[in-house]
Amino acid sequence: MLIGKFEKERNDLIGSIDALGLHANPVRFEHRDKGASYVVRGQDGEYGAAWQRSGEFGDFLTVKLDSPSLPAPINAIMSLTPTDDGFYLLRWQRRNGNGRSEQP
Repeated sequence: MLIGKFEKERNDLIGSIDALGLHANPVRFEHRDKGASYVVRGQDGEYGAAWQRSGEFGDFLTVKLDSPSLPAPINAIMSLTPTDDGFYLLRWQRRNGNGRSEQP
């Protein structure tokens, strides 16, 4: 399920998130050199972090979002290959019964 749409601005990604009670615009994935690859920030504070990974289909981010408005943290994934119209899409990533992430 699509929960966010972002555009590249230098080393950051800027867009919005709309998922399970979290409606945030603008949201910025701020690039970091140490620790998590990105910190995820909105107007009212920090929403989480993202880590860059590489896989069979290219580079992507694994994202962990949390907010007091959410019933539980959200795991998401974002391909670092833009769509034809230049957007980076954030998708909710469901956990299966054994606690592992299902592939998007």
